[in-house]
Amino acid sequence: MGKKEATDAASRVNLEDLEALIMKVAGVVSCKVATSEWGAVEEVHVVATTERHPKQMVRDIQSAAQAEWGLQLDHRKISIAQLVGLDPTVPPPRLRLQNVDVVSDLSRGQMKVRVALAQENDPEALYIGEVRGTYGRLQSFRLAAEATLLAVNQVVEAQLPFTFEDAGVVKLGDSEVALVTCSYFAQRRQQELLVGATLVKNNIPEAVVRATLDAINRRVGRLPRAKRVAAPEGEGEERQPD
Repeated sequence: MGKKEATDAASRVNLEDLEALIMKVAGVVSCKVATSEWGAVEEVHVVATTERHPKQMVRDIQSAAQAEWGLQLDHRKISIAQLVGLDPTVPPPRLRLQNVDVVSDLSRGQMKVRVALAQENDPEALYIGEVRGTYGRLQSFRLAAEATLLAVNQVVEAQLPFTFEDAGVVKLGDSEVALVTCSYFAQRRQQELLVGATLVKNNIPEAVVRATLDAINRRVGRLPRAKRVAAPEGEGEERQPD
């Protein structure tokens, strides 16, 4: 687009309208548009969340301006600053339980819990957490939660942001409820306690896994995803008997 064409297109666009349009792009939190002396768009500065790739947002901004006003924006003039910790502008893909396996070895007094998780937008990519420990009812609560967090920590870019605190099952009326608490370590290692709960429907280990996901899922949605798509089948840290 030449200088005259750029000026003509820009003259048809109110900068406030352009900024309002850009604000509708998923992931955008704020924006500022700067123009040259002849009215052409020179710079588009965008603050965004980490939920989408910057190139995707740049393409969406270009497509929206072109479709709305025939305004062609040079991708080199669009800068995207992504900030960690901002609330997502679209519902993040949640982690879902694929399966939980509990294997008990009564002769050795041990048990193993293996948890497989998947994301809503990519159910084929599995994240595996596996731990071993001493056999017992209370131990099964802890092992189920720890296996879940091992899988969760493979999803996010930060190093081990979630750690297990406590888990249990309480009786409420005629129902049993699994409760889990875990810690989230944010930047500067600031600790935040997270709590999750779910009704026990099938079995207690599965309920503990679901309660753990209930505790962390909203927080996970705000964190950048790790580059590795999935953990290799069967990979996971083992916790030896205490």
